[in-house]
Amino acid sequence: KIVNAERAKSAVEETDEVCPQCNTNNLVIRNGKFGKFKACSGFPACKFTQPIEGEEPKDADGNPIVREAPKSTGVKCPKCGDHDIVEKKSRKGKVFYSCNGWPKCKYALWDKPLEEPCPKCNWKITTKKETKKEGLIHKCPECNYTISSSEGTPEDK
Repeated sequence: KIVNAERAKSAVEETDEVCPQCNTNNLVIRNGKFGKFKACSGFPACKFTQPIEGEEPKDADGNPIVREAPKSTGVKCPKCGDHDIVEKKSRKGKVFYSCNGWPKCKYALWDKPLEEPCPKCNWKITTKKETKKEGLIHKCPECNYTISSSEGTPEDK
């Protein structure tokens, strides 16, 4: 671990710029998870950071990280009604669906939303999920009312 600490210290480049937040320490250039960035040398007392303009973030192999824009599902958010629900990926790569108005609206789902109201509680959307056990099912995210496509009969769960 000592070798890693020495390598981390040697990766720091000094600059002549003064930190705009604390106005006492100089900024340094560090290598981070998403590429190089400027930070206050007075860390942890001052937590100022700033991305370096024009610097593309790279992964561990040096390949540029490409950030995809969230894909719209065409379904309006049932909570706020202002934005669409979009498809995103979690940090671990699992697909989930959330309101595009985040952080104001934090509505999120794991299953794909459909613009079909729930026949039981009249919630604005239902979700679609395919499982090995039950096949294709439509489910209300509010009351958990489920319609199984293989049986064609609605059931409460």
